[in-house]
Amino acid sequence: MNKGLLAKILICVVSFSAALCAYLDARNSVTKLMIDLPKISKNLTLIREQNTILQYTVEKFENPSYLLDLLKQTEYANLLHQQPLETIAIETKDQKEIKKEVKGYSSKALLGTKLK
Repeated sequence: MNKGLLAKILICVVSFSAALCAYLDARNSVTKLMIDLPKISKNLTLIREQNTILQYTVEKFENPSYLLDLLKQTEYANLLHQQPLETIAIETKDQKEIKKEVKGYSSKALLGTKLK
């Protein structure tokens, strides 16, 4: 009976040791992630700041007054200006359905362009 009791105790100790090793391994993984978290957070903050700066730059460049100022410069004087009459609008199936749904508006108003 001593051998059976000793075997049971040995099995319990081995299973407890395996569970403890698994718990420590999981805990080490969580600790590594917690160590990396401030670095990742700092990188995210920097990326968001760069994104804000780039967004401001794009909005500044796309600003109509800035584009009109560019037209006045001599290096852009050779660019052609598109006339409103040269704009061609193509109605798609979706726009025809919108036209049916919205009453009181012409297709010109829905497309936002002038047609001749």
